[in-house]
Amino acid sequence: MAKKKNDFTVNDFVDDVWKVMEDQVEQNKMLKMVHAKLTPEWDDITGLIIKMLEAKEETETISLITEIGAYGETAVWPLIDTLLKMKEAMISCKKEEK
Repeated sequence: MAKKKNDFTVNDFVDDVWKVMEDQVEQNKMLKMVHAKLTPEWDDITGLIIKMLEAKEETETISLITEIGAYGETAVWPLIDTLLKMKEAMISCKKEEK
């Protein structure tokens, strides 16, 4: 049976949403991080980053770095987000010291 011209599938919807998201990123580069937070890998990578920061042994740290690195470019946004949160915490602590 031939597909009707006005049939709109879930795949069509996903494609349209993806295109809108790409257009948004072109207008505002920081939206790339927001979109990255919607990926299933975000929580996994963030969890590994937290474990790495809390690791007491160098071998554990190296192992976690390897795991994070295995995500490739996907790990960049969670790493940047973690650094920005740390920066925010440092600024907050300095303000409290004054």
